[in-house]
Amino acid sequence: MLCDQTRIRFIAGKGGNGMAHFLKAKFVPKGGPDGGDGGRGGNLILKADENCRTLIDLHRKRNIKAQDGENGGTEQKTGKTGEDLIVIVPAGTMIYSPDKKELIADLTQHGQEFQITKGGKGGYGNTHFKSSRYQVPQFSELGEPGEEKEVLLELRMIADVGVIGLPSAGKSSFLNYVTRAQAKVAAYPFTTLIPNLGVADLTKILKEPGASFIMADIPGLIEGASEGKGLGHEFLRHITRTKILIHLIDIEDEDPEKAKEIIDNELAQFDKKLKRKKQIVAFNKVDLFDEEKKKELKKKWKKMFFISAATGEGVEELLKETYKVLKQEEGKMTKKAKKEESEKGEEHKTFRPYEDSPRAFQIKKLKKIGKIRQYLVTGRRIEQVSIMANIAQPDGLMHLRHLVKKLGIQRALLREG
Repeated sequence: MLCDQTRIRFIAGKGGNGMAHFLKAKFVPKGGPDGGDGGRGGNLILKADENCRTLIDLHRKRNIKAQDGENGGTEQKTGKTGEDLIVIVPAGTMIYSPDKKELIADLTQHGQEFQITKGGKGGYGNTHFKSSRYQVPQFSELGEPGEEKEVLLELRMIADVGVIGLPSAGKSSFLNYVTRAQAKVAAYPFTTLIPNLGVADLTKILKEPGASFIMADIPGLIEGASEGKGLGHEFLRHITRTKILIHLIDIEDEDPEKAKEIIDNELAQFDKKLKRKKQIVAFNKVDLFDEEKKKELKKKWKKMFFISAATGEGVEELLKETYKVLKQEEGKMTKKAKKEESEKGEEHKTFRPYEDSPRAFQIKKLKKIGKIRQYLVTGRRIEQVSIMANIAQPDGLMHLRHLVKKLGIQRALLREG
């Protein structure tokens, strides 16, 4: 079963709590604070693997959580850091925001990694707060919660050539003949339920080392597939990464022009860029027809190929042309990428130290309740220290008030009245 889309919540590990403890040892008078810091929570990392083909294993998990950091100990012992959790995804996985409006990352290369959520910071033990002026700190910090993020994972297969066509056009048979794929085929009309990948090796045909390309057959598209009819709309996204397309048409079809028009319209309605992709047209099952039928088709179609996925007739010529066109398209893509890079030029950055600082904060006036004025204070650092402040301990609340003053928030609130 192929699963190429799933929604998951990734939760990084929580940081360990710091410890408030004082040294009690024989012959050590006034031992002082010795509470250790908490360990950092584990990060959550997505890693692309070309040997992984589907998102089905992740589809069964709605929440994935990394390991929490351990709490600090006595004698200034720092808690163990939570282990980073590496989640394997197929190469070609795109990471979107839940509403699919923002592309967060695109993992296309084998071994490529992306940190999806960051582990929480470990809380400081009371040892961290001792000073000549404050020799007996009776508080520590709580561990920071790990970052949480809900994302939509979408798999788009990475193939050089996509094989498209109506159901029973012989796409799977063709893929099986030119690659080592073992796609299911049968002697009755049916459509493939999942896309299949295979590598076409042309080293013997072209006498050129390394001459090969990856092919994918896209399950049977039907009229209305882009609107959700049939299964084809589920797999149209896999065509977007291909460089060129082989359009297989069943020679037994009464109206081959109509068959091609249906597929072309579905591609255009799903994504206009798909219709602009280079297509190589091939009539399959030519072994079932005579020469007169071939001559009639050649008059109507200027450039096309006659092949038989069953006997191999005409397949070698089609593969040669496919490899030639593929190299041309790759050359155009390389030139386009270089041109865009040169036009981009040097990027000018405007630095705003205060706005970019984690110490920055904003104050928003809220609705008044009776005679009580309400203000909402937001900012990366103040939110972090508020979550980590352990106000249940002696002096914990005092430390939080000290930080509010130190960050300039108290002064700003006084200005607001």
